[in-house]
Amino acid sequence: MGLPRQRRWAAAAIAVLVVLLALDLASGPDVFVIALYGIAPLVAAYGSGWRTTAAVALAALAVAQISSTTFDEMDRTNGAVFVFTVAILGLLACATAVMRTRREASAARAGLLAEAGELLSAARSGASARRTGRSPRSSPAAAPSPSTTPA
Repeated sequence: MGLPRQRRWAAAAIAVLVVLLALDLASGPDVFVIALYGIAPLVAAYGSGWRTTAAVALAALAVAQISSTTFDEMDRTNGAVFVFTVAILGLLACATAVMRTRREASAARAGLLAEAGELLSAARSGASARRTGRSPRSSPAAAPSPSTTPA
């Protein structure tokens, strides 16, 4: 059947991180891929909870820090800026995951409330019909009036 939804997004985020690391190692010091490590937590935030997103963000931050210290050609200040960028993207991803999960929970609650309202409305109309002697499905508008019946 496969992984649950949250684990699929976490696996995709880790896969993005691994691909970016391979790209970083293959390109060497010529191309700075460090700031792109912040993409992995954003991918995790799309479908995972905030804890999983935070774990991916910490992994991305660690990989970015290792990458910035591995290449001697990069200035320390630039490396710190790139690592800081990855950290900020990780924080934004965690905040996004929190907002998304709260919005999904709110939508689920609203759906339950709407369903409960429909059930209560149906129960109330059924009880009202039993008191008046009508069936719950018939309405006064559906019954033909004496003035409109053919003679």
